[in-house]
Amino acid sequence: MGDDFEWDPEYFDRAYLATADGIRELQSMYDGCPIVLYPVGGQGGECLQVNPMMDDMPVMLSVDEYVRGMHTLELRQTLELLLHAGAVNLHCGCGNNTPVAVFDITVDDMYKCRGVESDPYVVRLRKQGDDPVVQIDVIMSANVILPFGADTSEHRMKFRLVTYLNLITRNFVMTHNVCLAIDAVPQRGMRLDDFLVPYIRIRDMDGVAERLLSLWFSSMHKSSMHLDVKRLLCMLHMNVRFARITEKLKFRGRVFFEDCDTEVYDANGTAIPFHATKGTILVDERITNRREAVLWTIIHEIYHFVQHREFFYLQKIYNSALKFLSCDIQDYRQLDKGSPLYWVEWQTERMTARLIMPLEHTRSMAVTMLNDYQCFGRTISMERTIRGIASHYGVSVQAAKYRMIEMGFHDARGIFNFVDNGYVPAYYGVEEESQTRTPDIPEDAALELYLSDPAFRSIIDTGRYCYTEKHFCVNRPRYIMKGKNGEPCLTKYARNHIDECCIIFERIRKNNLYTYSPEALNSEMVYRGPELYRPVDIPGGSPMDPEERISRRMEIYLDAVENTPIRFGPALEYHRKHRGFSQEMLAELVDISVKQVSNYECSRVKNPGQRTVIAMCIAMKLESNLSDSLLLKGGCMPGTEREDLILLYVLHAMVEYSVPYCNRFLISKNLAPLTANKMEAANQAS
Repeated sequence: MGDDFEWDPEYFDRAYLATADGIRELQSMYDGCPIVLYPVGGQGGECLQVNPMMDDMPVMLSVDEYVRGMHTLELRQTLELLLHAGAVNLHCGCGNNTPVAVFDITVDDMYKCRGVESDPYVVRLRKQGDDPVVQIDVIMSANVILPFGADTSEHRMKFRLVTYLNLITRNFVMTHNVCLAIDAVPQRGMRLDDFLVPYIRIRDMDGVAERLLSLWFSSMHKSSMHLDVKRLLCMLHMNVRFARITEKLKFRGRVFFEDCDTEVYDANGTAIPFHATKGTILVDERITNRREAVLWTIIHEIYHFVQHREFFYLQKIYNSALKFLSCDIQDYRQLDKGSPLYWVEWQTERMTARLIMPLEHTRSMAVTMLNDYQCFGRTISMERTIRGIASHYGVSVQAAKYRMIEMGFHDARGIFNFVDNGYVPAYYGVEEESQTRTPDIPEDAALELYLSDPAFRSIIDTGRYCYTEKHFCVNRPRYIMKGKNGEPCLTKYARNHIDECCIIFERIRKNNLYTYSPEALNSEMVYRGPELYRPVDIPGGSPMDPEERISRRMEIYLDAVENTPIRFGPALEYHRKHRGFSQEMLAELVDISVKQVSNYECSRVKNPGQRTVIAMCIAMKLESNLSDSLLLKGGCMPGTEREDLILLYVLHAMVEYSVPYCNRFLISKNLAPLTANKMEAANQAS
């Protein structure tokens, strides 16, 4: 690289720019730039203003937009004059000092990276302003006329021009460093994206974290000591203060890139003035009772301050009032993935975990603890290891768990899961790296998916799956058993082979809500045989071993398919007797009177109650095709309205539960239960 290029002042002749051609040239330059230069006063001064020619202003400013809008004419002139002077090696045999004619120059692309300390241009620009400086390699195309003796030939060529930009003073420097775009140019410093956010692939994050820790604390990350936050704050000339950032707890933290007068709130919600200096981290005082949250927030904001300065000062060009970045307590995933703010938060969350829990030491600690605890079994050893890592580094159990998963301990995926504010028993078998694939699905999300997705509804209506422990599990004795409270639960085998027996969902979080789509269905879905058996003991009989119970249940099912009477009353009586229930037992389970059961079986009721019939099907654990057939015979099969579909969901996905449990589920959805009390039921039957 040589010295700066000297500009021809006549090229920017103001008289020319006032002509029609000059206006058109300015228009073409400003078309894609939300920030433009406008004259101020009569002394030739200029200032940056929002471009009035743009109708659809961007939310965020990209460096490409800024450079194209503010410096396109200079870029074109630089390339043209250097080619005219023969200062570019064209690799065409005509020599490096051969002037060539050039026209139709366009700016095609830009590559951005963080300037390095040894670069003389970076050093000089930093002296003009307090960081940061970025190197921008501008890719331009031009038609070049190459001389070959008496002949000439025209070629479209791509060139790489190295430039530098100080984002605070906005000084833009171009150099003699121009070459063909095909020539390899070594990357200098960290690569940045269009919004000057560091471009870090997830597989490279551990390496970046270790380099940062080595820069700050030499070999700290190779020892067992904690990250020294106080020392780090002192090195970076930063400080931490506590206050209520917003009236409601919207932000956990805020980092100031410049001195700023702002407002915070007292306990009564009254705004009070607050002065923050550059490098101040403001932590909301309402999270101080959670030490792990305070530590995470401080490291989170330190990473913003160190790695996102370029992004901040680029946006400050667009919004001069910008003084800080805030950490939104709401999940950043609700942002569109095209937003740079999404990637700023996505990157910071992952890098925070790697800075607090460095790969080398954390993995070594995890292996040691798993070996020490293996005598307690698979689940307890993993739980104790996760808790041990969380305690050692001062982070939450969930943060330690996800760090374990990132390091390749896939068994941690089934530990410490909470759905619908309840603990999901540990399970194993989901080993994909994707964090969005899960067998867990909240109750409301499961119901909404059933209501909205006909394909998923047809799967559940087969009766092959039971919704239990927040999973849709294949309803077979190998996977489902009766728990201590009589409700269905997963067997030990099922919890150790969750991918074999449960539907795996693709989880998408948007607007702070979950939606699911069945991404992968296990091999049971290709089964097209009879709906087989229920994993419950047949009442009234002697104890049976599993194989005998399965065989007996199969006999009952096949007999029912072939011999069930056509009319509703006899069909109900047939199912009751073949399931081993007396009228008293069925009435007790359904919470209706014995008289009502008798009236139904003797066909004294012309229009059987839809909910009552569903309750009897659930009490007798009828297979889905048998229960649907009984409802059709009674003329009370649910339709396609929302309430009808919810009743079908209860019948097909919750048949292993008790009637009172299903009643509580319906009441939680603001619907009437399956059965009222016995007195009301007796009055209805009479």
